[in-house]
Amino acid sequence: MKFLWTNFRSLLAKFRTASLLNIAGLAVALAVAIVVAIQVKWDFTYDRGYTNAKRIFTYERYQQTDGTAFMTLNMQWPQKMLDEIPEVEAFTLVWSPREMPVDRMEADGSYVQYRINHTPVRADFFKVFTPEIIAGETTGLFTADDKIMISRKTAEKIFGTANVVGQTLYNHEDKKPVTIAAVYEDFPENQTIKNGIFSYLEYDDREGNYSYNPYFLIDPASADKVEEIINSAAFIGQEGRPDETRSYTVYPYADFGKETGAVTGVADESALKGVVQNHLPHLETGCRTHVYDRGFVRFFQ
Repeated sequence: MKFLWTNFRSLLAKFRTASLLNIAGLAVALAVAIVVAIQVKWDFTYDRGYTNAKRIFTYERYQQTDGTAFMTLNMQWPQKMLDEIPEVEAFTLVWSPREMPVDRMEADGSYVQYRINHTPVRADFFKVFTPEIIAGETTGLFTADDKIMISRKTAEKIFGTANVVGQTLYNHEDKKPVTIAAVYEDFPENQTIKNGIFSYLEYDDREGNYSYNPYFLIDPASADKVEEIINSAAFIGQEGRPDETRSYTVYPYADFGKETGAVTGVADESALKGVVQNHLPHLETGCRTHVYDRGFVRFFQ
């Protein structure tokens, strides 16, 4: 070791500039390799931080008449799938997360405002995503709008501690109180489901309201059979206009992150399509564009 160190010092003394350049180049190369490795790990673990990650499927409906595809559904269609297809073990519906203001009341009666991601969900959310509950109770949660679940980091941000079960938060607009019923350990950051506050999603009996993100619990070996059934005439029935042809797909939710690209600063669906057409002219004619209300675009050749 002493011999190597002596030779290194000798080379450094004789070829100072070249040695420093080589050392700097090696340091930069190692730094780049580390950054790339971190990004690769982030990408390949995207939406895989759930216990049931390999069994969670989402849904696409493709309208062949105009070439559009969507992953949102009404509340009746997933229930029909659960009732009539044994291979569908469970499902949940999630409203797209929004950053919303909530208030905490101080001892003097004043309010402190926080902006927190807020995600309304149905009660069967726990069957599909199984968050790790570190405090509180989930029995009966998401069956009424008076109780919520928050993440540990959110609790610490607002109250300075994760021991907040039974504490109250207030809707910023009307000051309606909600009680914290449970605290969960945060999902990894590279997940589509955002950490923050989860609340009750009210049942919507409007069959024409396709506004909800569905997630199904399906054995991967049964996915093809489920897809075959939901495309069968017996299951679909007479839906929509007679001249409107649709196809339906279930695909692994964990593949969502691999097959999408983020588009930011886009206000609505039409603007998002404009971004695609203006900035991605190399897409072949006939390529399908899948537009998500969360600001993602997915492409199908």
